[in-house]
Amino acid sequence: MLAADDDFGIALLLILLTIIVLATFGDRPVGQLMAVVLGGATLLFVLYTSNARPRVIRFAVIIVGLGIVAAVAALLVGSPQAAKNGAFTIGLLLALIAPLAIGRRILSHTVITIKTVMGALCLYLLVGLFFSYVFALVQSFTGGFFVQIADAGTTDFIYFSYVTLATVGYGDLTAASNLGRMLAVAEALSGQLYLVSAVALLVSNLGRPTGGWRRTADSEADLPEGSTE
Repeated sequence: MLAADDDFGIALLLILLTIIVLATFGDRPVGQLMAVVLGGATLLFVLYTSNARPRVIRFAVIIVGLGIVAAVAALLVGSPQAAKNGAFTIGLLLALIAPLAIGRRILSHTVITIKTVMGALCLYLLVGLFFSYVFALVQSFTGGFFVQIADAGTTDFIYFSYVTLATVGYGDLTAASNLGRMLAVAEALSGQLYLVSAVALLVSNLGRPTGGWRRTADSEADLPEGSTE
């Protein structure tokens, strides 16, 4: 077994480590290789611990393997753009697929536990990672995203995304276009509403059964004595 079921505490640490590597070394060739390996490993760990469908795991294994090979080859032949593209692809897959797997798993929990809360926090971090890639895509199509920087890098997008998600609003980086501003507003609202509603609700109900558990228990209670489903 590569991961036990619902090891979302470890998943949270891996996601956080991936974000730190991207923010610190994401614009360097070696850093991009590190991001591919770590991001790929994090994605696979999340899928395994979330009991994702086998075909999804197989797809992820193939894509991660190809991404690592491509990143290594890009470094050997001196093609930093190819390495950057590989890191971008793996990171985007992590930001897209991992939340679906985690969300599906925690919704199946019959009792709210600390693992449920850890899964919810994983989703929060992945929201910030997702928006950082959306901002990068906007720049690739429009030629620029920030007022202050003509050609922003991975570190800039990661920084701006989490500052926006946490609604800190330093103001040292601001979106240049209306699309960028609206995306920033959407991220800020998502971050605030998620923390004060979903996460707060889970924390306040630790140890309690979920609605799905109650429906299951009620349906079993209605069965005749000695009968089974």
